[in-house]
Amino acid sequence: MIALNPKQTVRVDIDDAWFDVRPLTRGEYLQLGQMSTGDEHSMIENAVYTVACGLVGWGGLVDESGHEIPFSFDAIERIPHKAFVDLFIKIQSLSSTQKSDVPS
Repeated sequence: MIALNPKQTVRVDIDDAWFDVRPLTRGEYLQLGQMSTGDEHSMIENAVYTVACGLVGWGGLVDESGHEIPFSFDAIERIPHKAFVDLFIKIQSLSSTQKSDVPS
């Protein structure tokens, strides 16, 4: 699972918001592998790392009062759980390919 084109971005629409995501770079993917221990805490950290690396912007994300939440990495924790999971899956999907297909 290594990105062939880390500059490729894809817009993901979830509810009334949109999120721009990209595949992980080779270095990010290798770091992810080093972080993995297989326990539940490690899996959560891996998901947060994946979304933090692969998320490049959003719009239309609002708080409980209806105020738009500007994009920032500090605000990632404000993404609703279901949207966060969907983003994690999308970034993983974009990053998936055969290791042998990636030039050294």
